[in-house]
Amino acid sequence: MTIVIQGGENQKDNFIEGIHRKSPKLSRITSLEIRPVIEKSYASFEISNSKSTQTPTLFISPDHALCDACKSEIRNPQNRRFQYPFTSCLNCGPRYSIIDKVPYDRSGTTMNTFAPCDRCLKEYQEKGSKREHAQSLSCPTCKIQLNLWKENSLISTEASTIFQNVKSALEREEIVAIKSMAGFLICCHGFSSRAITELRKRKNRRDKPLAIMYSDMQAIRDNYYVSKQQEVLITSSTAPIVLLIPKKNDLPFEVKKDLSRVGVFLPPTPLLQLILDQCDFPLIATSGNISGEPIIYEDQDVLSKLTPIADIILSHELEIVMPQDDSVIQLSQSYNQKIILRRSRGLAPEFIHPMPLAGETVFAFGADLKNTFSFQHEKNIFVSQHIGDMSTWASHQRAEHICDHFMNMFNLQPSMILADQNSNFFSTALAKQFADTHSLPFKFIQHHEAHYAAILSEHNLWDSNESILGVIWDGSGYGYDGNVWGGEFFRYADRSIKRIGHISMSAWLLGNKMSIEPRIAALAYFNNIQKAQPILNKKFSSVEWNNYSRIIHNPNLLTSSMGRWFDAIASVLNLCDINDFEGQAAMLLEDKASNYVDVETINSYPIKIEEGIIDLTVINNMIIEDIVSGTASDKIAIRFHFTLVEIIQTVAALNDLKHLAFSGGVFQNALLVDLIIEKLGAEFTLYFHEDLSPNDENISFGQLMHHHFVETD
Repeated sequence: MTIVIQGGENQKDNFIEGIHRKSPKLSRITSLEIRPVIEKSYASFEISNSKSTQTPTLFISPDHALCDACKSEIRNPQNRRFQYPFTSCLNCGPRYSIIDKVPYDRSGTTMNTFAPCDRCLKEYQEKGSKREHAQSLSCPTCKIQLNLWKENSLISTEASTIFQNVKSALEREEIVAIKSMAGFLICCHGFSSRAITELRKRKNRRDKPLAIMYSDMQAIRDNYYVSKQQEVLITSSTAPIVLLIPKKNDLPFEVKKDLSRVGVFLPPTPLLQLILDQCDFPLIATSGNISGEPIIYEDQDVLSKLTPIADIILSHELEIVMPQDDSVIQLSQSYNQKIILRRSRGLAPEFIHPMPLAGETVFAFGADLKNTFSFQHEKNIFVSQHIGDMSTWASHQRAEHICDHFMNMFNLQPSMILADQNSNFFSTALAKQFADTHSLPFKFIQHHEAHYAAILSEHNLWDSNESILGVIWDGSGYGYDGNVWGGEFFRYADRSIKRIGHISMSAWLLGNKMSIEPRIAALAYFNNIQKAQPILNKKFSSVEWNNYSRIIHNPNLLTSSMGRWFDAIASVLNLCDINDFEGQAAMLLEDKASNYVDVETINSYPIKIEEGIIDLTVINNMIIEDIVSGTASDKIAIRFHFTLVEIIQTVAALNDLKHLAFSGGVFQNALLVDLIIEKLGAEFTLYFHEDLSPNDENISFGQLMHHHFVETD
């Protein structure tokens, strides 16, 4: 933003002080530069329209959830926006989801097709109005139209009729697809076991937990344990899904299945708020998609793809150009450490970073699981919304759409393309194709070094006077030795990253099938332990056992995956043999460990480390001994978590390192994070992700930072 002021030195200082003190609620002041301009006399205050430039250097605001003031308006019969489902102002409403080009003016958004009425135009121009230059404003006179569909037939466009039909359908325990701010949600009665079971059946979503949306914060307080920090998150302009522990046992089992926590959130849009205000029950709200595919956001797709799932479909005529799932956040129970599980609506693509960067345009294509794109334009960085798993053609198309949209929005021509070094990744193939098509330089970044670069950058540690231990634990990443890494220790010092340790190698079996079936991970990690054979054998048919046993003695690949070790232990404890969703086994193992109450009596399993290699055989033998002797599974699970903390502490001591940085999907485990803080916080300086997820969503950002700050041979 450029502000031209005139006046004396004192007036200038007062003005600048006022900017800091009275800045708008949603503003972010990242830097401020003052310089003299050609003298010109101004008779009045005015806001001029943005001037288009060839390559804008601007931030893009994320979407913002319904604010309290607009919520009051849609509930007030005396207000002209009473029950109007697209009410917004300067402090709320869509931004990123509707922007076609920068700068963010109405003409550059999909609101451009809706001409404001005279009263809205007056509000838009009125100085000091809550809607002054609010690009997404509209009202019942210049309204955005709702459309209600049933089996591809348009049955109503009248708002009051639509709301009554939606309410009645939900009360009849039917399933409703609703177009939200950045894509469709699939909703049903939140307290109806029958409706939730049917939703799971139609979406082919057997066990994956479902989020539940309440009309107000008091309803959430009545039903869940909510800390002050959790309430701040839930009521923020992001309105993320936040994981909470229920107070009561009246929530249908079908919501969370065997897990202890529930994803809870408030309506991010006035449309959803109005629907919930009519109901005396909360709503299950899950992404409107076919299982494994990205969220649906276009009307033609919803009618063809979601009709088999939803009994009725509520759409509207405001076009979405940047689809996004809801963001998901949890806080660790003891220390309220923030852990972003999915960074999307309300958070993306804005990323305010503290590092000075060389002014260039770099595009990073991320990884294949929990994919994001990141790009640097001049000195600004943008991290895309969660795109998801690149295993489907629909995901490939979505990734290309978002990539192209960023390029077109900023009229960009990158000077460098970055990608994961795993050539089998679709994201890497897409990056290579883009680089070849545009004759651009291309660079591979090792997966775990990208994780490490992300956490170092988030805390601006590149110029630290202390060497830093990187604890990078995840499911898999292609290593320099051609094997599958995932339980890694790195040292950072003086622009150099060095791998200094890892958990011992086990067989990598059957490719991606190993991450889907924890029983296969159990076979890989425990096959050399005689007492484990009866536990393992019963998990396979005789044909499987014979085939897998031959493979395991001559594997093509080895792995140091911490994620697969979690899976293996969950399997031998009979918690999960086949995942219904990614990470299920690890989540069940964390939950089981969290249930153990006599924590003060727990010691870690004995560990053995030689030349930086943590010997898993010693620990795994002890785990099997405990299982055979009848030790309770919750005690084994918590003891395993304690052992992981002991491993970190020992590696840090052996390398004389006092600063520890953590990244990788394993650190979505809130219990592990709490134990690390409790056991190591006094002795070490600890760094966890705060603004990015620890999972592979941060890989694209890490690739960018690695490119700038790591010196490679």
